[in-house]
Amino acid sequence: MAEGVTGANPKAAALRILPLLELAGPDEIHALCRRAKTPYGPVAAVCVASRFVSLAKEILAGSLVRVATTAENAEAVAAAVAAGADEVEIAFGDAAMVRQCRAACRRAGGANALLTVNIESGRIGDLSRIRTAALAAIDAGADLVATASDGVEPGATIAAAQAILEAVAASRARRIWAGIKVVGGIRTLSEAVAYLGLAERLLGSEFLSPATFRFGSAVLLDDLQAALQ
Repeated sequence: MAEGVTGANPKAAALRILPLLELAGPDEIHALCRRAKTPYGPVAAVCVASRFVSLAKEILAGSLVRVATTAENAEAVAAAVAAGADEVEIAFGDAAMVRQCRAACRRAGGANALLTVNIESGRIGDLSRIRTAALAAIDAGADLVATASDGVEPGATIAAAQAILEAVAASRARRIWAGIKVVGGIRTLSEAVAYLGLAERLLGSEFLSPATFRFGSAVLLDDLQAALQ
């Protein structure tokens, strides 16, 4: 958008954010997958428990919606990828563990699954340490760095997102490519626009794609659809 996300009207901003959204939650799998295919276009992904990956892939076959899940270690990552997961999220432990999980995301004869590394920025607190953790995760193989787990407090903040985005920018200067997933308390269109505007200022409008920028929030979808209606 030439005028930038922050200058867009609410409907245009909602249309810009919708394809960046990742849904998770207590919904039954069929209901969650139906929500992902909105009248205004598909969201980026749904995140389901590992045991439901195959079912979600079957339900969403032929759509552009990706299937994500969470895993605790490289063995679980490999099992999720074998079941068809397009993306896997892990908690940041140490660089060696992230590298093992990155290797487990590699598919034989196909595209690799994306690896999201959650650094729980709210628990770290200090912005310098958030930036350092994000850099370490990216160097070890993270495709996306997540701010928090859904429902964990404190969640995302603009300051923490900026620290992660600065790490992303520094990595890009070294030709290492990664993105961010903003999770934790993003409920309204206006809140989402603030994060998107920050990313656009720091990394440019081309960064605002599902491969490099995500919102993890099922509640946000309700506010986007209200704006679009």
